[in-house]
Amino acid sequence: PINIAFVDRSEYYDAFSEYHKKKHTKVMETLVFRALSCSYHKRLAYLEGQSVITLNEYAKQRRLSGSNLINKAKRQTIEAFIEHGLWKIGVA
Repeated sequence: PINIAFVDRSEYYDAFSEYHKKKHTKVMETLVFRALSCSYHKRLAYLEGQSVITLNEYAKQRRLSGSNLINKAKRQTIEAFIEHGLWKIGVA
């Protein structure tokens, strides 16, 4: 299952409008991809028994930019996921 984040609701509604007006599906495809990726990363982290930490903790441990990691997480270019409103990541 996937969840479309509450913060993405306007983009979600826009995706339906775009489809009804122009028959384009790109916005919905992007939303579903991101939601599916987040769900996949979360389940994989727990199934593999990884330690799940916040992205902020991960950034501090690795001396990386927190805002850069959040942008990567939103684009799903790192294996991060949202849980209880916080970006998290599984580490081995």
